[in-house]
Amino acid sequence: MRIYEVKDICRMTGLTRREIFEYQKYIKPVAYKNAAKYKLFDDTALEQFRQVSIYLELDFSPSQIKELLINGELDKEESLLKQIELLKEKQKKIADMLYVSEHIYEMGLPYINVLSYISNDFSEMVDIIRKREERIIASDVMKRIEGVSESTERRIDQILHSILNLEKHSEDEYKSNIEALIEELETIFKRELGINKYMMNNIFSHYAIGGNIGHVFDEYFGKNAGETIGIAVTEYYAEKYFPILEKFFDLMCDVIEENGITEPEDDRVQKLAREMHENVIMCLDEFPAVEIITLASILEETCLGESNLKDELLAKYGNLGARNLLEIEQCERIAVDALLRYAKSAIEEENKEEHDEQD
Repeated sequence: MRIYEVKDICRMTGLTRREIFEYQKYIKPVAYKNAAKYKLFDDTALEQFRQVSIYLELDFSPSQIKELLINGELDKEESLLKQIELLKEKQKKIADMLYVSEHIYEMGLPYINVLSYISNDFSEMVDIIRKREERIIASDVMKRIEGVSESTERRIDQILHSILNLEKHSEDEYKSNIEALIEELETIFKRELGINKYMMNNIFSHYAIGGNIGHVFDEYFGKNAGETIGIAVTEYYAEKYFPILEKFFDLMCDVIEENGITEPEDDRVQKLAREMHENVIMCLDEFPAVEIITLASILEETCLGESNLKDELLAKYGNLGARNLLEIEQCERIAVDALLRYAKSAIEEENKEEHDEQD
């Protein structure tokens, strides 16, 4: 029988002295060396310490490892199966973290603020981002852009340069010209590339935020061009569909207040949520239900977060009767929740339709 000192166990297992002392109550030494009582271990103990080293690499907790050492072979298989599931979950989380990190790098650091609106649930956020990206990839946008004729490419360049030059004009001149330029861009994108208003807005919102995508754009059009043009296009579309959002959100709050509605699933508010969605679709040609989650989150922060709008809300809803701030917030909260409930059911409908088409 071979005998090993602690330093030998450390060398042969990769464990630290602290880790060996952590488990020595469960892996007992066979003898002690001289008056200093240095611990000595045999081959059986060495094998157990090697197992501990593997368990640590597999991310078992100290309490799990101690349990395995106490129970011997009894729980090892079951524990290993549980650990496999746990590691799979961690693997998914790491993959999601990597995906989001790469996405932020592409889009630019300010995109973190956009992500905070999408969802507080990290897994849900990743699913929403992936859906958006899959939608863009499926549309084959880049291939179509690369395949445009030289004359179309020249005209797109002229329009984009014109949008850049509007920065030098007065606000009135800017407003009178921006609409015509974007409408012409819409026509070209629709006719030549099969890209609708929603997709066009999505493409330019990527440039607005910056990141690696924006840098590529800037190399061609000049410093900060991506941000300037991106903001111009996205603000133009926001001015088109945000009044629709506000109108229906106000209607939802009114219906909730006047009828004493307490449940976001109520058919009356769900009907208004659907009408809101349908009207935004008419405005942008398309508007996937996942975007409603983002809008609802923005509304929640605007209405219920640390904002300066609370006094405005009091004044706005004052004509509906005596209502204090808490009552206003309650109506807004139910309306936001109703939008989120609608969005999730609408996403399920969209997924079912996609599945049926594939079948």
